[in-house]
Amino acid sequence: MPFLNDLVTQLTTESWGTLNSDIFTSTRTSIPVLASGFATLQLTATGGTDPINTHNDLLLPAYIRPTAQAMIRAGNAELAMTRAIAARNALYKIRNTTINGTWYQSVRLLGDLHDSGLDARQQSRVSFNVMGTLRP
Repeated sequence: MPFLNDLVTQLTTESWGTLNSDIFTSTRTSIPVLASGFATLQLTATGGTDPINTHNDLLLPAYIRPTAQAMIRAGNAELAMTRAIAARNALYKIRNTTINGTWYQSVRLLGDLHDSGLDARQQSRVSFNVMGTLRP
C-alpha cells in the first residue's frame, strides 16, 4: 500500500512517531497500549474515489485519489485529540511534493476530526479521513 507508506513517511518526517512502534498500517496488527502520555496511530486504506483524467490522455488516469482513515488512540480524550491534531497538521502539509518517488498534488482532509469513542480496552479514539491526489 504505497499511499499508506507515504503517509507514514510524512508522519515520521514530522516527528509524529515510528512505524510499528506507535504508527501502524495493518488492521491485523495488535495495537499496543502505550504508557501514559503516549498515543498510537493506525492508518487504514479506505478505497479511494474516482481518478482524474486529462484531455491529453484518456487511457490512463492523470491522477489517482486513494483515501485512508487515521485512528489515534490514547489513555485519555485530551491526549488523543492533541495527537490527532498533530497528525492532521503533518499530513495537511503535503502539497506539490514528492514522497518516496511519488509526486503528490495534495493530501486533503475529508471532514474534521471526530471523537470515535472508547475502544474495547477503554482507550479514547479520535479519527479523521484523508484523500491524496497523486500521479499513478
